[in-house]
Amino acid sequence: MIEIHSNPYTLTTRPDTQESEEPLRERLDLRWVNGCLFNVMAQKRTPQARVEYDAVLWNSRSILFIEYKDSLTAHRRMPAKRAQQVSDFARNIAKTLGFREYNYIIVVNGLESRTVKNGVPVIPLDELERYQPEFQPTQREVEYIDKLIEKHRKTADDELVKELEKLRTMIQERGR
Repeated sequence: MIEIHSNPYTLTTRPDTQESEEPLRERLDLRWVNGCLFNVMAQKRTPQARVEYDAVLWNSRSILFIEYKDSLTAHRRMPAKRAQQVSDFARNIAKTLGFREYNYIIVVNGLESRTVKNGVPVIPLDELERYQPEFQPTQREVEYIDKLIEKHRKTADDELVKELEKLRTMIQERGR
């Protein structure tokens, strides 16, 4: 069992392997990864604030949190609001651990095609081997500035775009 502490979070691995999770492990693309943990319990000081991720993969810059559902029924039972909460929890953990980017996805056995559940990517198990994560910034300020940059590029306000890009760089450097 491994424990990683980064205040206020504690990540703990569970020693048991669920047989139903074997298909997930067999299909993971680990070529971009520096590290990987399975069956990770993430907790924030209180037992009520707990989330389990079936896999956590990372490199020097990004971290990917994966939740696996072994059937369509298990996927349907997960409320959309819960998916968003687990994604927000993943973002906060990633930021606390010092990652610049993160993503949280749900992988579903038996799903026909990709979908989204309250902003969270949901992908079929059969597509996992070819899946390229689309990472999001851990800092919400950067995400907001990116939206402003896109908006002002369309209006051709080059001076404002340059200033916003400088601001984005400053925030990103502060977060390193």
